[in-house]
Amino acid sequence: MGKLWGGRVPKFFATTIAATMVLSNMSVAAGMPKQILNDMVNYYVLGDIPALKQYIDVRFIGYQSLFDTMQIAVNQEAQVRIFFSNIKILNGRSVVVITTNWEKRYLLKPTMTPQLKRGQVNLMFEQFNNQWQLSAISGNNPFTH
Repeated sequence: MGKLWGGRVPKFFATTIAATMVLSNMSVAAGMPKQILNDMVNYYVLGDIPALKQYIDVRFIGYQSLFDTMQIAVNQEAQVRIFFSNIKILNGRSVVVITTNWEKRYLLKPTMTPQLKRGQVNLMFEQFNNQWQLSAISGNNPFTH
């Protein structure tokens, strides 16, 4: 389906990237936000929302609301898989924007009913003090229910 963006994903979870561009030609600036997105997805599917906080800028508008929504979602979802496709990356010196389509499959608790959600999201990462953090999300957020 695509190249896995690294990370620590248990065997029963899958974070698959079906890239439509050559990832090896990306600049170094885009590499770190790509890894951060992968780590965020891994923590999300594990339900470890507190670990996600390290990757999100505290100046993010709706910071606490985002985490509250994520926590509700992970409490209602089981066996989450998020797939990305049609990835486009725009990068500058201290800003990277990742635009991608996504598909999320999970079982809705407590009935364990299969669910399928799709959308497109724009994720903006900014570099502050040599650290990349997510600073904005627009479109359909894959980290919510």
